[in-house]
Amino acid sequence: MRLLIAVAAASLAVVGVAQAQPGPNGPPHRTHPMPAPHHNPPHSTHMSAHAKSCAHRYRSYNPHTNKYRTHDGHWRTCR
Repeated sequence: MRLLIAVAAASLAVVGVAQAQPGPNGPPHRTHPMPAPHHNPPHSTHMSAHAKSCAHRYRSYNPHTNKYRTHDGHWRTCR
């Protein structure tokens, strides 16, 4: 019985290692979204100096709500 358990554990370890390795089509599929690509802030004449400043500092800044997304996913008001 102990031999059967040892063989099962060893085969699971081999399968786990094999799954962690990149396959012929590249690395495993990501389960989390990729970060937004870096872009230049909008340069519009209708944006206030405050909105332009926030857009320059935060890629996720939304001038309609005056908020930006933090690294932990929360929205904060730009000041």
